[in-house]
Amino acid sequence: MQFALPSRMARKLGKLVLIALAGLVLLLGAAYAFRDSLATRTAAYVLDHSEDMKCTHPNIHISSSLKLITLSPFECEMFKPGPLKSMKAETDVFLHIDGFEITQIDVKRASMDQRDRDTSHVESDTLGDLANLVGVRDGLVKGMLDASESFSPGGPVWRADTLIAKRNGKVESVMKDFRRTFEDGFERQHAARMEGGGGVIAMRDFDMRVNKQRGKLSLALHLGKPERGERPDMKLKMEASGLDQDTPRVSMSL
Repeated sequence: MQFALPSRMARKLGKLVLIALAGLVLLLGAAYAFRDSLATRTAAYVLDHSEDMKCTHPNIHISSSLKLITLSPFECEMFKPGPLKSMKAETDVFLHIDGFEITQIDVKRASMDQRDRDTSHVESDTLGDLANLVGVRDGLVKGMLDASESFSPGGPVWRADTLIAKRNGKVESVMKDFRRTFEDGFERQHAARMEGGGGVIAMRDFDMRVNKQRGKLSLALHLGKPERGERPDMKLKMEASGLDQDTPRVSMSL
């Protein structure tokens, strides 16, 4: 047996549905038209109620295609335990969107301040011990332990023209043309060049791959300022295992 609504009731129900649809379209239209202010206010509310961090409020602009979100410069202080102490975007941040996923993050200049950490529990080979005497090994090991502790597979590509790496407020290095990706189960960090060699040693082609358990790193070293296409005088390599253990071990080679 079929059940049918009386024609008058059907017409009334149809009218109500049309009114509801029209209201939904108007609501979506208003949300689209005021998407920047709504997104900015929503982000500010979420940040103000976060227990993990305290951030300044960026202004947010969403492109008409909904594929690019621009955030004005902002900075955050982290309260949640972890290697990152604070971060600062000194220029606009561009989030590239595909559907509901952020696929890429671009910024011209940013800084990240990592918390200081002890590396006395890290074992190394003879070259690593010698490098530690002149302060070379320590900074590289700390960076690898930071990346291992915060490792999470997947996520967007992150690019920065200039990334200032700090440790407890002190600048350790300035990375140029920095790029972070996730490849073959590793987080990969690459920088075309690093500043911080005091002018005596130029550092180029920094490449580090890390996951929770192990990592490997290479860095080209030039004595003096290198010319374009010049081969490095030395290439420093470091491999680490047991990064998530009580006693990690690193080995270095030239």
